[in-house]
Amino acid sequence: MGEFKTKVTIARPNSSSLRTTIPEGVVKLIDLGSGDELMWKVNIKGGNVEIILSKMKPKKKPNNVQRKI
Repeated sequence: MGEFKTKVTIARPNSSSLRTTIPEGVVKLIDLGSGDELMWKVNIKGGNVEIILSKMKPKKKPNNVQRKI
């Protein structure tokens, strides 16, 4: 599909976590919205690092949940 370039920034002070923006093209491609969960798969092949990002499917709630009234 293409290549995307983003900038990485510090997520919060005193943390080793970083943050970036997901490019609009990727958001549209995987139909991503606020609150969606992402799966990050990291593979190392011959000294190269490959990262696969995918949108997780929403968890289905069981239909047979009973409530006490």
